[in-house]
Amino acid sequence: MTQPSNKNSRSDKIHVYLPLVFICVVLESIFIISTYFSVEKQIKTEAKAHAEEIVASIQSELNKSFETTKLLIDLHKVYGDVFLKDFNEICLELTRDNLAIGSMYFAPKGIIKYAFPDEVDSATANFNMLEDPVQGLKSQKALEDRKATIAGPHNLIEGGEGFILRNPAFINEEFIGFSIVVLDKGLLLNQISNNLHFSNYNFAVWKEPDSTAVLDKNGFILTNFNNGKIGKDVQLSFDILNDTWHITLEPIGGWNTLKAMRGSLLTSFLILATLLFLLYMHSLAAVRKRELQMQIFANKAKSSFLFSMSHDIRTPMNAIIGFANLMQKNLGNPEKIADYLNKLQASSKFLLSLINNVLEMARIESGKMTLEEDIIYVKNFQNVTDAVFTDLAHEKGLDFRNDSNLINDYVIGDEMKIRELVLNIVSNAIKYTPSGGFVHLSLTESKCDRPGYTMYTAIAEDSGIGINKDYLPHIFEEFSREKNSTESKISGSGLGMPIVKRLIDLMNGSIDIQSKVGKGTKITIVLYLRLPTAEQIYAAKQVNENANGKVHEESTSESKSFQGKRILLVEDNDLNAEIAEALLEELGFTIERAADGQSCIKMIEAQDYNYYDIVLMDIQMPIMDGYEATRHIRQFKNKNKRKIPIVAMTANAFDEDRQKALNIGMNGHVAKPINTADLVKALTNALSDRQ
Repeated sequence: MTQPSNKNSRSDKIHVYLPLVFICVVLESIFIISTYFSVEKQIKTEAKAHAEEIVASIQSELNKSFETTKLLIDLHKVYGDVFLKDFNEICLELTRDNLAIGSMYFAPKGIIKYAFPDEVDSATANFNMLEDPVQGLKSQKALEDRKATIAGPHNLIEGGEGFILRNPAFINEEFIGFSIVVLDKGLLLNQISNNLHFSNYNFAVWKEPDSTAVLDKNGFILTNFNNGKIGKDVQLSFDILNDTWHITLEPIGGWNTLKAMRGSLLTSFLILATLLFLLYMHSLAAVRKRELQMQIFANKAKSSFLFSMSHDIRTPMNAIIGFANLMQKNLGNPEKIADYLNKLQASSKFLLSLINNVLEMARIESGKMTLEEDIIYVKNFQNVTDAVFTDLAHEKGLDFRNDSNLINDYVIGDEMKIRELVLNIVSNAIKYTPSGGFVHLSLTESKCDRPGYTMYTAIAEDSGIGINKDYLPHIFEEFSREKNSTESKISGSGLGMPIVKRLIDLMNGSIDIQSKVGKGTKITIVLYLRLPTAEQIYAAKQVNENANGKVHEESTSESKSFQGKRILLVEDNDLNAEIAEALLEELGFTIERAADGQSCIKMIEAQDYNYYDIVLMDIQMPIMDGYEATRHIRQFKNKNKRKIPIVAMTANAFDEDRQKALNIGMNGHVAKPINTADLVKALTNALSDRQ
């Protein structure tokens, strides 16, 4: 009998011990978590009790001060102005048991005439509580509500900071004045901090926003510490006369939950560490093997990617450079120049398509792609499909047919991504079908069991070269091609079908491919799309009718719509600026250029609001980028300049880049390299927004 290898033996042991390790780790985790929360709850319950004691201490001091103001009012009602003559002696007696009181005042008709102690008399004499810009609002509020109010802390005119408690006094409904007590902030804090129960805690008190209050750098009105920050794990709210205050508290050394449970943790960790160490040597070899395999796989994938990208990018780049050189040598031959130019443009489009596909795949796999669903007019979708592919198929000598059997005129879905699906599938069918063949596309709608949804089945069938059955399982792999572009003479990146699969998965659909070499291919896609409400259908019909009514008007006036318009081009790259200026001149614009966002702002500020009709803004620029420049423009004081249309012109071409531009305040977005039709549409829409 053959003895098992050491490798298999170690593998068996790993499989035996892994469940045990898992159970131990789970039990250890449960123990740690339960212990942690239990200890934490106990610590915070104790802290909350101390917070309640601090609240009680604050309320006690404030209640004593409130009672003091009431007593002054009662004395005035009984003895009249006679009691005011002995105001200092009375106040001295009243403050013996209330050590937080810093000063006391009586303000007949709101004007301070009597003050205690004598040292504050000269600073506060004849101070008008009702007319002061800081104290006035609070005093008026107390007078209107006929209730005592507390405010602050304030910088006091007699010096220091304090909380001002003012109680309005009335005799026979007539306002006679304010009885005022000022709680010295420092004295109040000392009264609270002297309690030994609170010596191990930092606490902070804050209240609702008050523009007149003097706050510390962290926004608190009362704290027993000067530096650092404090969390709000333990927080209480309490009412103080007319206001609501909040308090938070934490131990000076922080929440020492782990410190309190370190004995239990140490024991449990030792047990777990011992067990893990016993199993470590058995699992180390397997781990190293997996890491090596993953590294080999990653290197292979990277090499494959770089090889594919290097070849596919170099192919059109070689054509671009080659035809550019040929054009330079044949400047006197217009026919050759035109031929080379067409081939150069075709190579450029393929290169751009390859780059877009690579970026699209990267965005899908990063999880950034989401569905942007809206109402779709299915008939218009069919018409666009016809317009895109009919001429393309006929130019190649193919029979192209686009049939449909639909139930609803409108559905809800992500139209752009559905178009991308159709574009990839049908363009592949046309690309790989020889002249004289056919490409048939059919779209069938049928009812489904899912309430509020309908089922669409799209079938693309061709008589092309077909796909080998051995390759079909790999058709959705990136950069995979049954025959590469060198062998088949048909250019392709190997990313179209992987993108199709990712998009279908994103929309919870399905795809099936049947193919025979030399016979053709049949691709079936099934999507479930949501049905719109009656209100959504009505709104969509209104939009379609309005759009149809403007088609002729827009087509006849588009070429003249930019005559006499002045555009500010914001572009730092001279070559890109030269291309943009040439396009804009052909459209009839008068052009001025800024090299960065800061220059753009200065140029707009220097002219009248109607000098520039629109701004074409690059995004990535030195000094100030396009986003920041747009923010500044949208904050101009001049409302007309603030509303100037801005269209982004950028190599940031994803949907999220477009949405970011709109969120910043731009009116449109055009991706580089610039497509003239897209540029005209964006500029037209932005200018119509201004009108």
